[in-house]
Amino acid sequence: MPNRKTTFRDDINFLRAIAVTGVLLYHFKVPYTTGGFSGVDIFFVISGYLMTQIIDHAIDQKKFSFKDYIGKRIKRIVPALLFLILLLTFLAYFFYFPEDYKLNQRNAASSLLFLSNLLYWRTTGYFEPSSATNILLHTWSLSVEWQFYLIYPFILLFLRKLFIHKKNLLLFLAGCTLLLFIFSVILTHFKASASFYLLPSRAWEMLIGGIAFFLGDIIQAKSWKRLLSTLGYVTILACFVFLHTSMAWPGLFTLLPVLATFLIIVANYPDFPITRQAQVQFIGKISYSLYLWHWPIYVISQYWGLELNTITIPILILLSLSFGILSYKYIESIQFNSSKQILLASFLLFLVTGSGYYHHFNRHLFKPQSLEIAGYTSNYEQEMERLTIGNCFLVTDRMEMKDYNADGCLFIDPQKKNILLLGDSHAAHVAQSLQEGFQEQGINLLKAAATGGLPTLKPRNGNNQTLEAVMNYIYQDFIPKNYKSINGVIVTAHWSKDKTISNREVLDGIKEIIAYFNKFNIKTIILGQSEVYTIPFPAIAAKNYQYGIDIRQKFLEKDSRNLNNYLKQNLSLNYVEMIHLNSFPLVSETNVPYMLDQDHFTSYGSDLVIKQMFQDEKFISFYKE
Repeated sequence: MPNRKTTFRDDINFLRAIAVTGVLLYHFKVPYTTGGFSGVDIFFVISGYLMTQIIDHAIDQKKFSFKDYIGKRIKRIVPALLFLILLLTFLAYFFYFPEDYKLNQRNAASSLLFLSNLLYWRTTGYFEPSSATNILLHTWSLSVEWQFYLIYPFILLFLRKLFIHKKNLLLFLAGCTLLLFIFSVILTHFKASASFYLLPSRAWEMLIGGIAFFLGDIIQAKSWKRLLSTLGYVTILACFVFLHTSMAWPGLFTLLPVLATFLIIVANYPDFPITRQAQVQFIGKISYSLYLWHWPIYVISQYWGLELNTITIPILILLSLSFGILSYKYIESIQFNSSKQILLASFLLFLVTGSGYYHHFNRHLFKPQSLEIAGYTSNYEQEMERLTIGNCFLVTDRMEMKDYNADGCLFIDPQKKNILLLGDSHAAHVAQSLQEGFQEQGINLLKAAATGGLPTLKPRNGNNQTLEAVMNYIYQDFIPKNYKSINGVIVTAHWSKDKTISNREVLDGIKEIIAYFNKFNIKTIILGQSEVYTIPFPAIAAKNYQYGIDIRQKFLEKDSRNLNNYLKQNLSLNYVEMIHLNSFPLVSETNVPYMLDQDHFTSYGSDLVIKQMFQDEKFISFYKE
């Protein structure tokens, strides 16, 4: 089986440029690039190809040394990452609130160990610290690749001994890749976060690159090379435009960018004019440094409330390019003689960042009340207990339908009016305050909520199985059997969460809900879209207090306000507005902020909103008549 020599390939460098461009445009929310995140998957395939090439050639020449192999990876990858973390550790010290800074130091330490993917998997949760302030979130993919680099040589060495002929090795590798892909799809179905972050469910993408290497120059005809390359590039472009984050990932759709990259690598056709274009090749060369810097620049800009528009997006992209070029020229391009110095620097920086997680180094820079407000995010476990009290709210990957307390949450009191609260976490975060309000009116509140989509009759994009199971039970079983005892239904959700669903589709889904309950002669009220912020609200409120200026409006997400206005216009009789920007103090007298994260009320905020709602004429008419 023929193998290619270890030579620089313009087409692979071009693929790097495409991949990093897709990721960058996606993160900066450039229109028509909702699938740009698949650029990471392109990088995975390229890495698998290159590592297989490096290891296999060394084995052929009987020169493979794990020490030399990993030493080269250290010299190639670690210096630019060290520089990034060192500079961010210094800069964030001056403007991140201590709790945010502490968490970023933890993230930095895990990134230095190439374990950040494991950390983010373990800390993924509804009220876990937001990714909106995590300047190192993107290092999860580096951690996955590094873990692959550590394990893969031993696998390949074993397979080379097991299979004398590379054709048999290729068949075995293809079978393992298929099995790992199937495992990945299944794991995504049951544990989406684990599947997204962990190596076992991502390894098949890199192994596809290995298969591409072992296929060698299987395509000989230039016309076929051109055709397959064209098909690959067109598919990648289509992925960037049409894929979106509500799709299961990794999953069946992940095959599209992965196989497209595979085709381009196997075709080995670098003769398109754009492929060797100097500027494009340069983007490919700096792709690693550009990838490292673009995300922190985006996160920091959002931390300070910079609105993304036609002016700021190009500026942020140029800024990312500038830092990427500087990192490539002055850090990444340095030829280090020994990896020991790099490892020593990594260890020292790990000690600094690790200790930063256990100590509030920059606490003295902020006022005590600012610290108390900003630090309220650490109460997410307490707030989660409030949301899940009685097991009436099911949280994805933590609870299943069997955990839903139907007897308690859907108890019908024959001596009282019975009103059902239906929705997602936005139903759960007002449930306790709403129940207390109804108790004063002698009304019994039933509750059914699950995170993961919209509580519509028909599943929408992004709806998970837990939500669908709860909604199916309510719509197909509970209501038909108990509608005579139900006096009203309140439906609410984070209506604007899924950006792939148009305002019109959301409206149609809500109208279907209203029509459904009308058939049973049950009154329905829709609680509107609450305000949504681009970073956690406690940080915003703390900034307001710290700097003595009102910057709340700078962090408001426009989509949520636009959808609220649209729904209010089209559902006037059934719609109760939940956005009260100027109605309430940002924090309570005891420094509890109005919201816990970007879109969920704290107990303080929930009490204020529900109290206001009980003064709304439409709501009064709903529960009293």
